[in-house]
Amino acid sequence: MSEYSIDQILNFLSVVNHGSFSAAARANGCALPAVTYAVRKLEEQVGAQLFDRSDYRPALTAAGYALLPSARRLAEEFGYFRAQARQIMGGTAIALSIAVDRYFPMAVLADAMAGVQQRYPSVDVNVRGEALDGVVRLVTEQGCDLGILPMCVDRSPQLNWAPLFTQDFVMAVRSDHPLASIDGAIGNDILSQHVQLLIADQFDIIRVRDYFIHSRKTWKFDSLGGMMAVLRKGLGFAIIPTHLVDAEIQAGSLVSLMVEDWNAHPAFQFQFCVCWHDDRPLGPTALWLINHLQDNPFGKSGMLRFEPEGAGAGKPDAERARS
Repeated sequence: MSEYSIDQILNFLSVVNHGSFSAAARANGCALPAVTYAVRKLEEQVGAQLFDRSDYRPALTAAGYALLPSARRLAEEFGYFRAQARQIMGGTAIALSIAVDRYFPMAVLADAMAGVQQRYPSVDVNVRGEALDGVVRLVTEQGCDLGILPMCVDRSPQLNWAPLFTQDFVMAVRSDHPLASIDGAIGNDILSQHVQLLIADQFDIIRVRDYFIHSRKTWKFDSLGGMMAVLRKGLGFAIIPTHLVDAEIQAGSLVSLMVEDWNAHPAFQFQFCVCWHDDRPLGPTALWLINHLQDNPFGKSGMLRFEPEGAGAGKPDAERARS
């Protein structure tokens, strides 16, 4: 006996959905005998009638009702398979893996992901939070398609880079912390006497000279929420994006410090960027995501643009985006 076919399942469901064999044939754009034959073959293989044909309109039998939920699940899976196959034929990946620095404004990424869901509904998205060099390592060694992070790490020659937007950072501390009472710019000799709170990557490869570590006393966290809870307890100071602490600084529960290393400015700017590996060319989904991130209110600044069409797909407009 031959195996059940997806054509039989779809014709069975079409009769259920449209109420008759003739209506199913019209909806499918095929001849009535084709629908009838497919359903009869399915009934033969099941060994039971799926429709009671004694009335004007066919009605599901007990066997038909029993198989209906499974048939619908099979049809849904087939639809998903077909959509993914079309995407592969069109050059679209079926999954997109993104490594993102934990300081990146997640509302911006969430907005971009909503657009991905609308335009590429069959693409599975995997987002992994990391810190600085950890993002680079996930892209270079563990197969993430895109990395999003501040442009302050060593640029691997295996990676392509493009800018997104700048983000203000401040050095914040609770208002009753000893550092908050100091007037004027604070030097490293004073900062080094207090605990600095850091987001560390899972590989523990943050380097002091690169990432604005101002104290020999450091507490490391693998989550932003954990570090923020300790910051709010007044147990240390932290360099943090302004969008995460603006409200608390305005309310007076946190204070932004003046730092000698920042030329006594209350904040400095990190350039966020996106990177991807030479061996994994960008597809339409990744290209659309990058363009959307560059077009968000943080990033409208005439940055490099990406075009998914034509021979240059997957490469920026200018080679200067390459490290």
